[in-house]
Amino acid sequence: MPLPLAVAVVLILHPPTRAPDYCLRQSEAALNGVHLAMPHDSVVGLLGEPGSRTTRRGEDDGGAYETLILAYPGLQVEVGREERVERMVATGRAARMPTGVRVGQRLEEVLRRLGAPESEELEEVTWSPPLCEDGPLDPVSVTIAFSWTPVQGPFETGRPLNQVTRLVQIELARQGP
Repeated sequence: MPLPLAVAVVLILHPPTRAPDYCLRQSEAALNGVHLAMPHDSVVGLLGEPGSRTTRRGEDDGGAYETLILAYPGLQVEVGREERVERMVATGRAARMPTGVRVGQRLEEVLRRLGAPESEELEEVTWSPPLCEDGPLDPVSVTIAFSWTPVQGPFETGRPLNQVTRLVQIELARQGP
């Protein structure tokens, strides 16, 4: 019985390794070149004047604040405290992340572009991967959410021939100053 003992020793000395947990690179926390925490004037310099501007007032443990909402086709940019980008929501195909991820793409294409592994948790309607610690943003204060919807393909005899899951929204947000 020396073989089982040898296997046990190997397993103790070299436990099975699992793939490192996935995190989204901070360089991906951008839409059309606009990054979280980017100054307001830089956003307008990059994207031009928005189609509309609205203001929302709020209050939290940091006190009262105003949020300026800049509306571009398929992209909403919210500028908050310190006149910096706090939130972006893409709902149109024109808004892209640096790797080319955009609304309308299939789930498999988004995961491939982001270098994310396929797993059961990605079957949910919204996927929020953690942000890597590879840049200036505090990963704990940043939320990135990808929202999906199943889309039915052509029908034949009342049954879907093809059902795909497509990206319908990308949201990037940061909390705090």
